[in-house]
Parts: sequence; C-alpha cells; structure tokens
Amino acid sequence: MAFQKFVEKWETVNRLDPTSLTDARLNAHWAAQVIAGVGEALVAPEPDFSHTSMGWSDEFRALVGRSTARGSRVALRLYDFTMHIHAAGVPVASTELEGKMLKDVLGWVIAALEEAEGGRLLKTPEIPSYEMPAHDVGNGKPFGPPARERLVELARWYRNAARLAQIVSENTLGASPVQCWPHHFDIATLISLDPAGSVSKTARSIGFGLSPGDGSYDQPYFYINPWPFPLEGQGYRELDGGGHWHCEGWFGAVLPASAIHGGAREQAEQVLSYARSAMAADRVILGTL
Repeated sequence: MAFQKFVEKWETVNRLDPTSLTDARLNAHWAAQVIAGVGEALVAPEPDFSHTSMGWSDEFRALVGRSTARGSRVALRLYDFTMHIHAAGVPVASTELEGKMLKDVLGWVIAALEEAEGGRLLKTPEIPSYEMPAHDVGNGKPFGPPARERLVELARWYRNAARLAQIVSENTLGASPVQCWPHHFDIATLISLDPAGSVSKTARSIGFGLSPGDGSYDQPYFYINPWPFPLEGQGYRELDGGGHWHCEGWFGAVLPASAIHGGAREQAEQVLSYARSAMAADRVILGTL
C-alpha cells in the first residue's frame, strides 16, 4: 500500500535536461552549509554528525535543519531560493539568497535566530570547514540567479527521493531516519544489517538514497550501496529498471536521471523496479539473502 501511494504521488521529473541542474545544485549545496553551521553550533551533537543534517518538509517544500536547544530551525526552500527561520514550527523570518554572499546569509541567519530566540546565541555558527565542490560562492562571490525552473526541478527530485526513502525507512528493520547530509548533499537512509551496537568497519549496511549530482554523475541519481564493498565481480546481478553497477572509486547500484523515462507513473514504477532489484542484489552480496 505504501509503495502504491508513492507511485500515485510521484512528481514527474526530467522536464528539463538533468545535466542542466548543476549550477542550481551547487548554489543550493553552498546555501545548505549555513544550516550545517547552525547544527554544529546550536544542536545537541550526535556521534554520526546527524545534528548537522536536514530533513525534507513537504509542508514547507524545503530542506529543514534540526531544532536548536531553543526550538528554532533553519530551512532552505529550493523552489524560490530563500532561507527561512522557523520558531515553534512557524516561519518567522525569510530572506532571498540571490545576490547575497555566503557570509552575509550566515550573518542574517544569526541575527534572525537571535531575534527569534530572544537573545544572544549560546555559540556563534560558522560555515563548516570540510571540502566542498568548487563554486564562485565558495570564493566569496554572491549567490547567482539559478533559473527558477531548474530549482523547481531539483526540488522535485528531493521530494520524490525523500518519500521513497521514508517508505524504506519505515518498513525496513534497522533503517535510520531519512536525512539530507550537507557534505555531499544527498538524501538517504542507512540500513544496518548487523545487530544493534555493531560499529566495526565490517558491520554490514546498505545506503539507500539520492544524490543531486556530484563528481561521479553530473545529474541526479539514485544509489543503493552495500557495505563492505564486495570483491570485483562477487555476487553482481543484473539490475532492473535501467540501473547499473558503479565500480570506480566506490561501489553501488545506480539509476541516473537520464535513464528514467515516461510519465509520472512510468517513472515511479521504473524507480521501484530498480530499487527492489538493487536491494535484493545488495543483500545477496552481503550474505543476508
């Protein structure tokens, strides 16, 4: 039933060339670092750094950070490229990002949080220091004017992926909550296949999610990755739904946007076909099926 609802609610993608989303994706990825910085400074820390992550909100159609100790959240709405402050679940402030530098957006968020929380913040947020994809914003230039239709298309990918990952999370033993990770900007759930508390480097898991594009694929793509990676050729099965195995640098079952065809129902059913076959193949590789 849950997967049937997923098919019915899928939003048609590939209305635009998926490789045309790069600049919109990079602008949004850099903007999300403000949310990550707020998470680092003002959200209770988690061992896996999930306090810096975001969730997808259908209600606000935005990527939303974790709640601060005082109950505020920062949200990035892709559709109109705006940043929002939520207090008690209600938007209380917003700003357009186009034309602003990253440091100025961070400064606006800090001031808006202080206003929402009624005083000086417990710690001043900063932009995280990990390596990011090269972009003018990272070199101190203002956020560009990503074409609205490309931002809307990017949001459709996140919305569809968040819904599918949520269904997997809710119906799979050992699956984590769905989170968008600011470092790689992917949205995913991690399925732990070994007993709770297994934290060794050989503890088996499957990552199930969507990348909006990166150095491997300059377009959105679904991935379903087993860990540990198998030996070359070990247990590979042919994938359904147009998926293929990615073996350079990392290993996983991949379905790129350019391989997805048809209208809304056809696209959703193709993605489900890929997901089911890849999940089964990963479990065979890891010896759990």
